[in-house]
Amino acid sequence: MLKSRFLAISLIALMISGCTSGCGNKEQDPCHKEEPTPEPEVIPEHVHMWCDPEWSWSEDNQRAVATFKCSVYEHYHKIEAKLDDEEIEINHVKEPDHYEDGIDEYIASVTFNNSIYTSPSHYVVVPKGEHEFNDFAVCEKDGEFMYPDNKVQADGEWYYEHKEYKCVVDIKDQLKEAGDVVYYAYKMEYSGHKIRLENLVGLEEDEFSFGILRYEDVFWETYTSEFDSLKCGFGECLYIKIEAKNAKTNPSFTIYEDHVINEAGMCPYCYRHFGGYLVHNQMGITFDFEAGETYYFRWQAWPGQRFFVFYQNSLAGHESEFKYYSLDRNYNPVAYNPADPFPDDPWEDDEWGHLLYVYGVFKPQTSGQNGYIAVDLEPEA
Repeated sequence: MLKSRFLAISLIALMISGCTSGCGNKEQDPCHKEEPTPEPEVIPEHVHMWCDPEWSWSEDNQRAVATFKCSVYEHYHKIEAKLDDEEIEINHVKEPDHYEDGIDEYIASVTFNNSIYTSPSHYVVVPKGEHEFNDFAVCEKDGEFMYPDNKVQADGEWYYEHKEYKCVVDIKDQLKEAGDVVYYAYKMEYSGHKIRLENLVGLEEDEFSFGILRYEDVFWETYTSEFDSLKCGFGECLYIKIEAKNAKTNPSFTIYEDHVINEAGMCPYCYRHFGGYLVHNQMGITFDFEAGETYYFRWQAWPGQRFFVFYQNSLAGHESEFKYYSLDRNYNPVAYNPADPFPDDPWEDDEWGHLLYVYGVFKPQTSGQNGYIAVDLEPEA
């Protein structure tokens, strides 16, 4: 009986051993059980119903992919928009400067099934940049001046006799050796005035060079001009570079900002008039005059009004040497006869309003003393 049980156990062990050793070969493995083959997926016939696309962007933002998904069955269609193909528009929301990052807005467009699809705004940070200083120590990206302590301006006093603003610049010990360079930025008092440099102490004209930076969009243009006549615009600076040819001891120079006087005695840039003022029906002006000099005066006027001018004492006989003007909207002189109706107001539609004047100019050919001029309103007929 015991022998029979031992034989049965041995046969079972042999069967288990044979099953384990055949798992490496499914065809010879008596224990291998075939998995059922899955039925192929049956995709029903349908008309694609495409949803609005989902958008993805490349790392360099040069490409955008629109992925359309069919709402009926899980089908996808992808279309790529490329910046090089002008399928991506860039709008500069904020320009970068040297202090804050900028922001660009990217918008991609693709055409699918005869329809144009536009992406949502994709915002890209534009890193702030470093200053790029030019030969005048000015950053041409944002106008930053490298030496803010060397920014100078006129002293604010108005020099009537010379018709100018003045600024004295003391360089002190900034040009100790030959080849040393110093930079200055002179801020204009008014647009359109001219600059001249005089009273050069220890300096030579050929040691100077000049530049102006004009702002257009986000770019600056640098140029130089003649030493004795430089015209700047509103809010601009004259940039001055001085390169020493030899060692200097306390050099200095003076910047003069000159008015530009037109034919009527008016500076059209700061609106100053360089002459006397007459009041209707009141005491006139008495003055001495020299041959070859120019004398300016004016009085208030109204459109349609006529005026009568009195020339007395030594001015009698000089009537033909007087010229009269009105000013157009650009402050250009327009010849005017006081006996004619004063012209229409060129600033009538200007919200700020302007006073109107008759401008008189006297250029005598001979000298005289105690000349007298006055003005009265022409009585209505």
